[in-house]
Amino acid sequence: MGSLQDQLLKAGLIDNDKLAKAEQDKQQRRQQRKQVGNGPTKKKTWKKAGKKTGKKFAPKKHQHDSDLAAAYRAKVAAEKRDKDYQKQKKVAEQEARRLRNLQLDKIIEDKLLNDDKAELPRYFNYMGKIRRILVNQQQLDAINAGELGIGVLRSRPVLLDLETHAKYKELAPDLIPEMGGDEPSGTDWDDQYKDFEVPDDLRW
Repeated sequence: MGSLQDQLLKAGLIDNDKLAKAEQDKQQRRQQRKQVGNGPTKKKTWKKAGKKTGKKFAPKKHQHDSDLAAAYRAKVAAEKRDKDYQKQKKVAEQEARRLRNLQLDKIIEDKLLNDDKAELPRYFNYMGKIRRILVNQQQLDAINAGELGIGVLRSRPVLLDLETHAKYKELAPDLIPEMGGDEPSGTDWDDQYKDFEVPDDLRW
């Protein structure tokens, strides 16, 4: 018992009953504080639940973040669909071109008039560029008179009679070059196109 309590008892200010009750109240308050200090918190409850279920608790995402993620996924999916479509389109175009070339091969089979020994150039406009085919004098005169026609197959010029040329043009009008009428002769014509480089695949 402390000295302060002894003095109060001697002075008659408190008695043993009051002193016992005060000590009892003091013990109860101490016990209550201890229980509050050791009581489970909301955070600890979550942690225990996480251990029990094996799940981790993550902060709740905002709706804005979810919308952005959904928009990004939709964009990626759309880009993939477009890429796949372009790839399929390119493959389809290549296959269509291949099949058309096979048909053109049949049209010009045994109909080609190209002369391997020809040395005279006949110029024409194809896809915005000046190109040429080598012909002999008789063929050059026939082309200029409109009695022979020229087509382009796999980047090579082909010389055809008018009937075959008409069939060729019907199937592949984009492979028919612009002839530009009769071709002038002489040095002026050669000088006019001296700076144009003719691709090797168009030299017959």
